[in-house]
Amino acid sequence: MERPQDPKSEPITGTEGQAQAWPHAALRGVTLRAIALAALLAPLNIYWNFHLQSVTAVGNPTILSLYYNVVFSLAVLAVLNVALRKVAPRAALSQAELLVVYVLVSIGVSTAGCDYFHWIFPNIAGLHYRATPENRWEEVFFQWVPHYLTVQDERSLKWLYEGGVSFYQRPEAWRPWITPTLWWTGLLSLMLLAPLGLGMFFRRRWIEVEKLTFPIVQLPFEMTRQKPRAFADRAMWIGFGIVCGINLLNGLNALKPIFPAIPIKVGWDPGGGEGFYISPSITDAPWSSATYISLGFYPIIIGLGLLIPSELAFSCFFFFWFFKLQQVGTTWLGLNTVPEFPYLKEQSLGGYLGIIVFALWIGRRYYKGLLRQVVRLRRSPDEPVSLTGAAGLFVVCFGGLVILALIHGMGLWPAVFHWGMYLILTLVVGRIRAEMGMPTHEIERLGPTVLLGNNFGVKLVGERSLTVASVYFSLSRGMRSIPFPHQMEGFKLMDRAGGDQRRLFFAMGGAAVVGSIMAWLIYLQVVYQYGAEAKMTQFSNWHTNETYAQLVNWIEDPKGLSVGRIVPSLLGLVFYVGMMTLNTRLPWWPIHPVGFALSSTWYMHHMWCPLAIAWVVKTLVTRYGGQAGVKRLVPIAYGLILGDTISGCLWTLYGMFTHQEVYGFWS
Repeated sequence: MERPQDPKSEPITGTEGQAQAWPHAALRGVTLRAIALAALLAPLNIYWNFHLQSVTAVGNPTILSLYYNVVFSLAVLAVLNVALRKVAPRAALSQAELLVVYVLVSIGVSTAGCDYFHWIFPNIAGLHYRATPENRWEEVFFQWVPHYLTVQDERSLKWLYEGGVSFYQRPEAWRPWITPTLWWTGLLSLMLLAPLGLGMFFRRRWIEVEKLTFPIVQLPFEMTRQKPRAFADRAMWIGFGIVCGINLLNGLNALKPIFPAIPIKVGWDPGGGEGFYISPSITDAPWSSATYISLGFYPIIIGLGLLIPSELAFSCFFFFWFFKLQQVGTTWLGLNTVPEFPYLKEQSLGGYLGIIVFALWIGRRYYKGLLRQVVRLRRSPDEPVSLTGAAGLFVVCFGGLVILALIHGMGLWPAVFHWGMYLILTLVVGRIRAEMGMPTHEIERLGPTVLLGNNFGVKLVGERSLTVASVYFSLSRGMRSIPFPHQMEGFKLMDRAGGDQRRLFFAMGGAAVVGSIMAWLIYLQVVYQYGAEAKMTQFSNWHTNETYAQLVNWIEDPKGLSVGRIVPSLLGLVFYVGMMTLNTRLPWWPIHPVGFALSSTWYMHHMWCPLAIAWVVKTLVTRYGGQAGVKRLVPIAYGLILGDTISGCLWTLYGMFTHQEVYGFWS
């Protein structure tokens, strides 16, 4: 829980929206025209997202918490709305309507994100296409695969990998997909609706009681105001212009190397160097064991870093080096012979669990009161929808997921554990976004499939259950692009803009289900058009191989309960709770333990340096300029984010329409 009175940890916040001159119906936000605009923009952004992450591979919007393609679309819509307001004021969209469009499109793009179809399709298509006598998949686990979840037709798969086929004009291509599409659509619908029902138990607590600041949505809120104050600030436009200039030079250099460049990305160096990689220059043991150390200067991350609590930015790079020192110490002590020791990911898992455990503990009386309302079937006037109805939605969806897992061949306790852990981690991500607003959240390889295989092993789980869990692996590999945080942010935005949260609840549920169907249908056309092996560089073999190679390893090296992995997770949980207790009771305590959970991830290698820059800037401004100075950083942060977003997205659109390799501002 944050301490708003502490200036070093208080996020920068914008001002609330003013009263608008729109009809009362428009103020509710969820209007027919807002839904129609979202229905128009969602498939366009879904296609754009697929093109970015799979075809041109110049960036993946859904790895960031703030989807830059959606922000770009919102910026265009906001500018057009300003023009409309001048000629026909009553026809213009209200702030609540613009925010509804933003939220619904974000949810739609989430279903097309990195940790959904980006992984689902390689897993269900590559299973049969990539099976060879050498990898022995057919021999080891094919007998337990629910094959109706996969595609087996050789001709259809051949077209998928080679491309050049108009999917919907070739019945031989789409017929083999009918059965898996129906199964996956049902599973995804339940998986996306369950968190929405569960989230209703946290909405009021997070937004109205704890007053969490939801830093990620500060910029969209400001962009949709009738008179955005930050946009009248010269500092905002200076930051915007500088970043646009950097991206312009780098974009021209990517097209014509004769132009100069200003490298700011990890791994990108037009001069042919290491691209800010530090690790290759460290060759002496034990220091060389601290792998993947790099520098990056991403303006969008620096901007987001200025919007989060100072102690969080500090904690992220502090714990980044804390984990590196663990690697060095392990080698120095000669303990590196134990595979994966000191289990950094497992330590982080304990931290992630600590986030939700601590939040539930401090609000235990509140949540007990909600449960009593549900049991007694009482309707709370403070909630947009009945908590009993929300609980029913959650129970039905969770029960449906467990039943589907049983039908697919998973045992009862592995099925309950799998979907229970998935929803717990979903809550963790939502809490991180609501309280701390991290630029990216990545629970990489800590989802239920990996936990079943690594922590419990085939001896306890069984070959069939692990096989089914591996088919589900794409749904929980990274937990980055899940819709739940956007749903909770939607409630926050409607709370600030005066929108109708009840209508939004149903609209977001529909957006999740319809968005997943749209994403599925769009991606099929994209992959058959470009070809998984022909032009889709990110539809890689390693997606498929990672999933099923680990399954082969689990089955052929049968193990039981792994105490060595569970203990670090428990220690991480205790460490997080202890640190959080100090954080809430000692105003001078400088470290937020959420950095402990987040800093072992891959993308912290990209973010630790920009977050360090943001922390230094914000600390100096706080020290010498006070809170007035900190508030002056707001427009600068917005300028950095928007400059990177607008100019970077223009380059990606140019590359998509001209079929040229262009500069990607985010890796």
